[in-house]
Amino acid sequence: MSLTPIRVSKEQANEFVNRLHRHHDSDQGHRFSIGCWNLKADALCGVAVVGEPRAPALGRLRRLVEVTRLCTDGTRQACSWLYAAAAEHARLDGWAGIITYTLSSEGGASLRGAGWWGEKLPKSSASWANRAGRDADHVRADMRWFKALNNDWRELPGVVADVRQLEAFS
Repeated sequence: MSLTPIRVSKEQANEFVNRLHRHHDSDQGHRFSIGCWNLKADALCGVAVVGEPRAPALGRLRRLVEVTRLCTDGTRQACSWLYAAAAEHARLDGWAGIITYTLSSEGGASLRGAGWWGEKLPKSSASWANRAGRDADHVRADMRWFKALNNDWRELPGVVADVRQLEAFS
């Protein structure tokens, strides 16, 4: 593998997202950003932006963060690599869990490959329509993905609907 982590600023991550993301503009919320450097191409090939959870009910959970933007230039395995790196960084920072959302058009293979667990969202909770820029009514989350980062994830009520399934998955 010729991918390596680099620190990227909020501004660098937002510039990358604005240039390459298919359906979102940059994000205002920010806890940390991780870059993925392709050693063969000698270039930044992806970024993950991690911030506070966007869902109001989840935003009150102090031990949870959300990958709010993940964007790559198409480099093979960069998405899985970034999801794994974001989760590991959050774990080392003491967070109990990390979430992200995908559209119905996105299969989630990168998330499954990085050890995340997904569950289908009810249609009523799936709208991203209240966000600005390219975030419009047609952009709707279909799945919420979760990764437990330590045993404290059970203190995050409402993140996972079927805890028994997640415990079997963990």
